[in-house]
Amino acid sequence: MQKRQQERLNEQFREVLGYIKEVLQTGAALEQAVAETSKSMTRAYGEKGMLAEELNRMVRQMNVGISLETSFSDFAKRSCNEDIRSFAEVLVIARKSGGGIGNVILYTESVLREKQETLRQISMVLHAKEYETSILKLMPFGILAYFLLFLPEFLTPLYHSVVGIATMSILLILYVLLCYMTDRLSDISV
Repeated sequence: MQKRQQERLNEQFREVLGYIKEVLQTGAALEQAVAETSKSMTRAYGEKGMLAEELNRMVRQMNVGISLETSFSDFAKRSCNEDIRSFAEVLVIARKSGGGIGNVILYTESVLREKQETLRQISMVLHAKEYETSILKLMPFGILAYFLLFLPEFLTPLYHSVVGIATMSILLILYVLLCYMTDRLSDISV
């Protein structure tokens, strides 16, 4: 659930950067762009939207004299999000050095878009492999069901003698252990 929330936060943050970039292209200052973006995000996600609430807080802080860089840095600490923290650090450096904020935002947005697309592709590949693994885990039971339906005499030595029962019990335990190990090995977080 927390991972999903971080993904939504990243998507909304990229959207925020897109709004800010659009407003900056009209010639507005960064502070005005954040205020306009705050209004847009509030309309899109409501007052309690993840980033709408934070942007509204930044606007209130700017109104009482707190710099935008400080507000973004505080937000980055609270969000525990690597992308937001990186952007806040770059924003502070760009403002101190007098760099082009528009270019910084444009570059950050494109990097975030590429990163999210790459993560989405990796996630799709991992889900496909997990699906294949689940099919392979069910395959022995399918084969066993086939033999039970069409060739029951083939399984008689395995399940109606002491040696067969012991052998199949050991194999079942090994199979369960292998399934557990497969699940542990394929539990990759992106």
